[in-house]
Amino acid sequence: MKRENITGLVHNSMYQQIKKNGYAAPVQVLMDVGVLCKEDYEKWRASRVDYLERVCSVNLSQLSAIIREIRNYAKKSSLKESWTCYKKWGQKKQGRTEVLQFSKSGDPQIERAYATHYLDTKLVRRGDGKQKTDEKEGKMEGEVLLGNVMIDCDDGKTLQKFYGKLLGWEMCEMFGKPAVRSLSGVVFLFAEEADYSRPTWPEEKGKQQKQMHFDFQVDNVTEMVGKAETLGAVKADIQFGGKDFVTMFDPAGHPFCLCQKG
Repeated sequence: MKRENITGLVHNSMYQQIKKNGYAAPVQVLMDVGVLCKEDYEKWRASRVDYLERVCSVNLSQLSAIIREIRNYAKKSSLKESWTCYKKWGQKKQGRTEVLQFSKSGDPQIERAYATHYLDTKLVRRGDGKQKTDEKEGKMEGEVLLGNVMIDCDDGKTLQKFYGKLLGWEMCEMFGKPAVRSLSGVVFLFAEEADYSRPTWPEEKGKQQKQMHFDFQVDNVTEMVGKAETLGAVKADIQFGGKDFVTMFDPAGHPFCLCQKG
């Protein structure tokens, strides 16, 4: 890769990521500019490659130039830094969490440079701090918007596949985690936790409670129950919804309800 081409390629990747996701990740830049292929990235995420730089197709000097241009773009665009922990895909709750390595040396500054995501956190605000309605968009200036819903689990890939197929949402990756995204921009991210405990429902004293659950509005409850079961969900033994809704458990044990529209 010619050094004079790096700036344009990196800046375009950053722009496109911000436009699509609201944040940009250095590892995605590496793939976008053509120095890291998806297959090698997935091998690294599965811990079949000892460090990420090993499978990049350019030398360390060029990788440093790419990281430098990422930072330059982030600074000019006033993006917020957010460190992300990259863990091995598919880890279960037993055992120690394996954090992946980017560089051969493991130098903390280099590792942080690769693991830092850059977020666009700009909000439209009025000088007096008050809110007003945008009649065309139906929004409030200064309104706090829901970003992403982070769901703890023991197997992020399994939940990503389950909800992606159940809801018909796009399967993607955000902040280094498996995720699904609706056309309207709602995002579920699945965070694997080494000490994850499945919730108990109905609630029992002294046991892990659900804390929250999702109600999904569907056209045909019976059909969606069948679809959910084929994808790995389990119908709860105790039901309270009658014909209006059915309570299910996803593969990680989180309860959710399939509710009749109307």
